[in-house]
Amino acid sequence: MEPKTRRETKKDQKEKADGKDGKYTQKHIRLAENRRLEQVLQGKKSKKP
Repeated sequence: MEPKTRRETKKDQKEKADGKDGKYTQKHIRLAENRRLEQVLQGKKSKKP
């Protein structure tokens, strides 16, 4: 299992700022989760430890 954390991009920081109290917005959470799932699916094809 790969860690769920990833480096925050400028875009991520901006979207976090759009949320309340420095929390990510629900929209951002969904986008980030989708992006992470895509990376995991692509990773299964290409790299095996």
